[in-house]
Amino acid sequence: MGVKQRITGAGTVCEGPDCQREVQALGLCHMHYNRMRNWGRDDPKFIHPYTATEPMYCEMEECPKRAIARNLCPLHYQRWAAHGDPNICLNLVAETPEEYLEMRHTKTDGCWLWTGSTDISDGYGKCNVKQWGKELAALGVRSGSGRTFRAHRLAYAIWVKPIPKGTVIHHTCNNRPCVNPDHLQAITPEENTAEMIERQAMLKEIRELKKRIQGLEEDDA
Repeated sequence: MGVKQRITGAGTVCEGPDCQREVQALGLCHMHYNRMRNWGRDDPKFIHPYTATEPMYCEMEECPKRAIARNLCPLHYQRWAAHGDPNICLNLVAETPEEYLEMRHTKTDGCWLWTGSTDISDGYGKCNVKQWGKELAALGVRSGSGRTFRAHRLAYAIWVKPIPKGTVIHHTCNNRPCVNPDHLQAITPEENTAEMIERQAMLKEIRELKKRIQGLEEDDA
């Protein structure tokens, strides 16, 4: 009885044209196996997906690069994969803190929503603007842990006025990613705590009222 030949693993070579990579599955390396799954072995793209057909270019306006997926070039595809929008770029170069803010928010009818990174622990926007650290310190904006700055504090200092010493920046809209200067106010920590307790009490009353209304509706049914 003959010994069954191994078709995968060390020492085996891909069946793809002019390929010396190690076999991963079905006699093919990882690259050719994925091509086979996408197009089949008989498709010219199995041999070379970028030159087998007429090249396609990125659909974004004024982008001359070739498309690799979803009619997008590698750069715009990465933006789409990360943010769902190929126009969003978090690595734009700004010359001033104000320009940095302008590049990283979208305006709605109410809030101006931060499109940069956010703190996973509390939801506040984060800024990497340490290159303007001295200038921002004069405006009352200082970095926190990790040498990052709060987006809403930066927005208040740039678009409203310098942050008074001993105050915190409060969201009147109760929306932490918001950087709309009309929704920001400087208050003392004590006022901020009192407002938070008052808001929590109000939310509790609303929940209890909704529960009573639901009970009445069930009684009438």
